Amino acid sequence: FGPKTEAAVKAFQASSGLAQTGRVDGNTLAALDKAAAAQIATLKAQAQPEGSRKNAFRIVADIGDPTRTRLYVLGKNDEVKARFLTSPGREEFPTRGEKYTVSGTYVRTQWTPPSSPWAAGEDPVPPGLDNPMGIAKLRLGSTAQYIHGIPAYEEKDLGHAASHGCLRVSGSNVLEISEKYAEGGTSVTLNRDA
Repeated sequence: FGPKTEAAVKAFQASSGLAQTGRVDGNTLAALDKAAAAQIATLKAQAQPEGSRKNAFRIVADIGDPTRTRLYVLGKNDEVKARFLTSPGREEFPTRGEKYTVSGTYVRTQWTPPSSPWAAGEDPVPPGLDNPMGIAKLRLGSTAQYIHGIPAYEEKDLGHAASHGCLRVSGSNVLEISEKYAEGGTSVTLNRDA
């Protein structure tokens, strides 16, 4: 809890009409809880009902040019509903396949190192800010490839090939994708045509 956190707490207290102490007291905690509940309610109101997304949207990962990679959410008549920077697999760890169906969505899971030479000696990473899979992941079929979030310090690598085979997106974007556009049964296509 350093000076930047204290400044953020004071700014929140000011916007909430509270005394600007920079400490999280009972009133501040109650205001934080109220603000969080309002944000959760907003996100839930925007979320599509379970079962409706898989037929309403499809995802296309445009990875033909490894220096300019994007993930598109398409709706009816292939209208672009959203677009995100993505990082597919590097040349030595290519993203495999052409078409997938999302087989599951997983939130806040432990990262377990795969049995690959690049992960030799790595330890499992519990859910949290430094988890290599971010806060959520969508499994692509029965493969070990995912659309997944990343820690904030890796966001500089988005938009070009940088992963070990998965399609990486930012933490906020993977939440948006999983809440608004994708679920088990959603179609995912990889476009390799530059």
